[in-house]
Amino acid sequence: MLSFSLWYLASGTFTPSVHSHAGHTPDATANGPKRPWLILNVGQRKIVITHLERRWGGGGANPEEKALRAALAELSKPDAEHPDCWLSDENGWTVAAHESGVVVLENVESGEGPWHMKNQKSEAILDLWRLLQAGAIDSIRSKPWLAGYGRA
Repeated sequence: MLSFSLWYLASGTFTPSVHSHAGHTPDATANGPKRPWLILNVGQRKIVITHLERRWGGGGANPEEKALRAALAELSKPDAEHPDCWLSDENGWTVAAHESGVVVLENVESGEGPWHMKNQKSEAILDLWRLLQAGAIDSIRSKPWLAGYGRA
């Protein structure tokens, strides 16, 4: 059995989509823009759709590995104004990668974290992002995180 629901992120809160009579889904609220999140349920397994934010903007929902690698490749050029990129899920978990090699895990919705690891290479970050896309938060949290954001 396959079912789905479309949710929107507005100011850190997920809400079901609301359709007007014309079938148009609003793309913003008084609190700011909304981001779509699609949650698929296949049998008993929940597939989490994540959102990638690249360092200079853009990224999109449910990025493929090519897009994840491209986002990390952008970090090879120093840019103090845009030093990181991140992948987030609908539960508020974010794994952010900094150009210095610092990776940060936090959940701004629940207040968990932040935690960090230093000197992380692209492949290690990709592994964390793949785990986030799979909804494997416990596996991510089992890594050797240190408290705080770390120094970039």
